[in-house]
Amino acid sequence: MGNTEVADRIAEADTPAKAKQLGREVRNFQQKIWDDNCDRVVEEGNYAKFKRNEKLKEILLGTEQRALVETSPNDRLWNIGSTLMMLRAMKTEVSIPQPGEHEVLVKNSFVAQNPTDVQSLDNNAFGDGTALGCDFVGKVEEVGKKVSRHKKGDTITALIWGGEVKGHGAYNEYTIANEFISFKVPNSTSLEAAATVPLACCTGWLALFSKDCLAIDRKSGEQTSVLIWGGSSSVGLYATQIARQHNFNVVTVCT
Repeated sequence: MGNTEVADRIAEADTPAKAKQLGREVRNFQQKIWDDNCDRVVEEGNYAKFKRNEKLKEILLGTEQRALVETSPNDRLWNIGSTLMMLRAMKTEVSIPQPGEHEVLVKNSFVAQNPTDVQSLDNNAFGDGTALGCDFVGKVEEVGKKVSRHKKGDTITALIWGGEVKGHGAYNEYTIANEFISFKVPNSTSLEAAATVPLACCTGWLALFSKDCLAIDRKSGEQTSVLIWGGSSSVGLYATQIARQHNFNVVTVCT
């Protein structure tokens, strides 16, 4: 940008924070010039940084083919900033559970993440030895002696309240599923998509029909009007579809 005065001050800055702040003082900033040169600036800057520091260079080369990401020290997306409790939970080994009479053992293929999983982890709601996760999809490995809806080899998606029983949750290699809170995945649905269905769908259903919620008569049809707040949310989308399947008049708001 031709702003050599600020460039010199950036070169002399003793912390990245100061350099970043000075960067905001550059005059006559032109987006196109930056877009044309930003990759080169980053590449040359990193080359100079690791060339002058052998220790950093050794660490960088030691990563080999791993993907490197830039993230906040408080961002747990990449396990950066994870607490010791969180990391310990990730590494815990548990025995493979045995299904009850109306349960099946599922080897998980995909697991969904829900807000309740994050909240339970952040608040340590269930303590150590907990396996979180509610939504999962996978192949049935074993069936309980009274199971009639599934058989070994079926691919199903299911809902479990991760953390309610120590060691049992969707974030395991194997998970127990109740045959009445699960369904076979149709060929028209990908496994990834199927893993996102159970919790949101069941929440929408319960909100409409549970005695502790709206307790709507499922046979009332067009006599019933329902307002669904947040119709574009996961639960809202399912609640809207379930309500329409029952011929309710649906009014919704969303952003």
